[in-house]
Amino acid sequence: MLILQGDEEPPMPVENYEGLEEYLPDARVELVDGGHFYVEENPAGTLEKALPFLLGD
Repeated sequence: MLILQGDEEPPMPVENYEGLEEYLPDARVELVDGGHFYVEENPAGTLEKALPFLLGD
């Protein structure tokens, strides 16, 4: 499981994601530069985080 999150997401601060892998052992949390719309704000950064996961890395 890949969890992507913008590192400047106002309602969900980065601190909320610290330790999440402890509760979801198969999860990987990746922070992307950007806010709520990080996919639109930073498509290259989103792809950089998602592509290795999608390719099985």
